[in-house]
Amino acid sequence: MLPEGTIHYAANGTTAGFCGLWNELADGRARRFFERSSGEGVTWNPWFEGFFTRKPADLVAGKGSQQGQSMRYSFINRGFPAGNPIANALVIIVGALVIAASIVVGFFAFLALAAALLVMAAVVGIRLWWFNRKLARKPASGSGSGRMEGTIEGEYVVIVRDEVHRSDGGP
Repeated sequence: MLPEGTIHYAANGTTAGFCGLWNELADGRARRFFERSSGEGVTWNPWFEGFFTRKPADLVAGKGSQQGQSMRYSFINRGFPAGNPIANALVIIVGALVIAASIVVGFFAFLALAAALLVMAAVVGIRLWWFNRKLARKPASGSGSGRMEGTIEGEYVVIVRDEVHRSDGGP
């Protein structure tokens, strides 16, 4: 197989061409050889050469040596993605700041919610106290006012007055 193309280096903003050769050797290994162009494809310099072998069947099935097991485990459970200690320290500092800010914001949100609940409870409590106070002041019907039991009080307006004369001379 002959892969070729361009590679862009983000660190310095340069682009270079590359070409490679992938082939199987007579002993069963695979060879990967890449060259990189240093000047518009005019000159090519070796860039990478690697030889790869297949794992034995017992390593593929997970029955391999402790070294193979620990290497696989270390890649799966890697703690920090960056190999740079400064970047790791910045990740830890930023993470600690985010956690601290979350705790502070959560505390103040809890205080605001608790204050709102206390105000609502006070409003409901005062309203119930006022309502009970009003009910306690209101006299029961027929008690101590000289009214007769079953009497309905009310106001009325005369719309049409019919005059009926009584025979006994009353109005």
